[in-house]
Amino acid sequence: AYDTALEHYEKSLELCDYNEDCPAAALIFSRIGQVKFQQGIISEAQFYFLKSLKAYENSVFAWGRVDVYYYLYKIYSSKNMVVKAKNYLEKASFYANKYACDELREHINSILIKLN
Repeated sequence: AYDTALEHYEKSLELCDYNEDCPAAALIFSRIGQVKFQQGIISEAQFYFLKSLKAYENSVFAWGRVDVYYYLYKIYSSKNMVVKAKNYLEKASFYANKYACDELREHINSILIKLN
């Protein structure tokens, strides 16, 4: 299933001509990062999540950012990089609140309460 997902995301990137300015690129990179994370390939997941954030900087879209920040929180938290992890979690909380991602917002906010 992971390989199939990655194939589809690769085809999606082809449609964007591998252009990070393509509006869909940020979301595609995020989805690739999620697949890599689920596969346990954390360094590649981190690479794609950071690439996703860079693409979001060039995009008017914000949908999906909460997931990227949340996964980066999980990655840096697992590396005991507490300050960096908390920074990403706070950004995830901001976007979860802004875009009414109710389920994830509650989870993120409960983690923030424990960290403070």
